[in-house]
Amino acid sequence: MRSMKARAIGALITMVLSAGAALAGPAEKVANALNACSWSDKLVATPVTKLPDAFKARSLQMPTGTVQISLVEGFRLSLAEDGKEIFANVKVEQSEADRFEADRDAVVANLRWILSSSKGMESPEPLGVSMSGFEGPMINRAALTGSTLALISLFHEKEKLILTIYLENAPPEKRSFQTKEEWNLMRDRFLLALTGCASKALE
Repeated sequence: MRSMKARAIGALITMVLSAGAALAGPAEKVANALNACSWSDKLVATPVTKLPDAFKARSLQMPTGTVQISLVEGFRLSLAEDGKEIFANVKVEQSEADRFEADRDAVVANLRWILSSSKGMESPEPLGVSMSGFEGPMINRAALTGSTLALISLFHEKEKLILTIYLENAPPEKRSFQTKEEWNLMRDRFLLALTGCASKALE
């Protein structure tokens, strides 16, 4: 009798958990997948932080002032190797469906403004990234200087998602790379893992 009751309770818990996963929005699915992803370079993700539901917009700086992009829901997490400083800060955000194109244009314009107003950048124009159904612009520093080495904005049009990735710098003893070439490879491995995990979560 007890075993039957235990099995029934277990089945009920499984149903509740499955229902919760089914109800999760695309941003939450991606954020949770990134938290559980198998990362290269011994990177470990922090627990996911959800923005309060009251946050319905995010401000971006432009040459003429600030603009706001829509925000249905948003999540944050960071990644680092044990004993090292943060390698990446990641935002996973979902736009309102009818504002996604305008939001995407604003994010790209903001990134271009950052590039034009920064010194020591690798290229005069953003580089294009396209991996596992995500695509968008990326800007990189030419050398291992400054606090942030790269800013990448990746978009998923079908699910109206915007992923914003900041790849951070650190003192040599607190980072997993020592040359620009090592960092380039680590960046590319990271982006492949990130987009692969995110894409699988949306299947």
